[in-house]
Amino acid sequence: MVLLLRTDLVRLLVFIVVVTTESEGKLTTALTSKIKWRSFVNLKNLWPKMVTIPKHDTRHTNPESSMTAIEIISSRGYPVEVHTIVTDDGYILEVHRIPHGKGQQANSNVPPGKPVFLQHGFASSSADWVISPSDRSLAFRLADLGFDVWLGNARGNIYSRKHTSLNPSGEAYWRFSWDEMGKFDIPSEINYILTKTRKTKLSYIGHSMGCAIFFVAMINHPELNEKIEVMMALAPATSLANMKSPIRYFAPFVTPLEFLLRLFQTRVFMTTDDLIPRLQHRFCREEDHHITFFCRNIVFAVVDDDLHNISPELWPVMDSHVPAGTSVRTAEQFAQNYNSGQTFIPYNYGWLRNLQKYGGRLTPPPYDLSKVTCPVYIFYGENDLLTVPQDVAWLADKLGNLKESIRVDHALYNHFDFLWATDNNVILYDPIISRLPSAV
Repeated sequence: MVLLLRTDLVRLLVFIVVVTTESEGKLTTALTSKIKWRSFVNLKNLWPKMVTIPKHDTRHTNPESSMTAIEIISSRGYPVEVHTIVTDDGYILEVHRIPHGKGQQANSNVPPGKPVFLQHGFASSSADWVISPSDRSLAFRLADLGFDVWLGNARGNIYSRKHTSLNPSGEAYWRFSWDEMGKFDIPSEINYILTKTRKTKLSYIGHSMGCAIFFVAMINHPELNEKIEVMMALAPATSLANMKSPIRYFAPFVTPLEFLLRLFQTRVFMTTDDLIPRLQHRFCREEDHHITFFCRNIVFAVVDDDLHNISPELWPVMDSHVPAGTSVRTAEQFAQNYNSGQTFIPYNYGWLRNLQKYGGRLTPPPYDLSKVTCPVYIFYGENDLLTVPQDVAWLADKLGNLKESIRVDHALYNHFDFLWATDNNVILYDPIISRLPSAV
């Protein structure tokens, strides 16, 4: 039972900390006005009504809710391959490939398209890029245009939870943050893709943390900059100093929360097979999804996206694939970057360990973003509460080769809209595609 309730404990702790935190001597009235905590005031909205879903009711039986990312791609009529990559520190990553478009035949006489690598964000997976209908999915659109599309899966998520020697049920496996993803995962994936495709460069598209780990890779392995034709940064998460999401209310308590999770021997952090998601699937009505607190996906709840730009038909599929799991340290690093102010830092181990890890420094040395010298285009949303425009502007000023910082032309555009907003073709994907190199 303790194992089942670990993520539920996190949810409870987040609630307790948020509603009891004081900011500058005043209760966080901004929180109650900004976030949909109305359900806490009206107690009948806190828990969904106990309903029995008839067998003929298909609201919760969208077939893609029970499919893997590979099965979704195949069911849409696209070719798909599974590739296994072993990092220098022994983590085994699963990468999904869409080598060409729907209905197109592989032809040995025709050179394959240029590779494009898509990397998901925090606690997500390759499924992020294929959940939307095919005609408004970035991965499928790129494949249909002739690109060779590769979808990454960060260590620790449901597709990349293996190691050459460590057991994922043990604590040692989970001793990683986004630093290791950048130092090991991204370089291994880039080099593997270029070797497999016999190309010298690829294009990289990252969302949120998928941008952070790319920057870490370029900084730690400067030679990789020459292997990147262009990088598209969607809602890039680096400095989080001005973050407006609920994360900021429990960020000051990150150390005791991390201790408590270790006390409960928490391994994987946020995954769809926890007790809460299973109860949501069983008892939440269609109208409860992402409205009442209990029925909100915990990832969307902590970012406070209201999903008004995303079709409700996608919500059950999204909930089945997000979250996909990560380490406690990865989550903790988000809070640490908020606590550190306007900077982009590696994981903070505490003073004693920092002295050993960072050459006698008490605090982690900030990453030097000027070492990211490959061409970078930034896309940001005006209503993004996690990666706010002020922090994006700070990043833009630090990068070594920024080509353009582009505000998505939608006043209410927020963090997860980059993946699933209904009108993404016009306001995001067309601008991205126009800035990519030709497919061949």
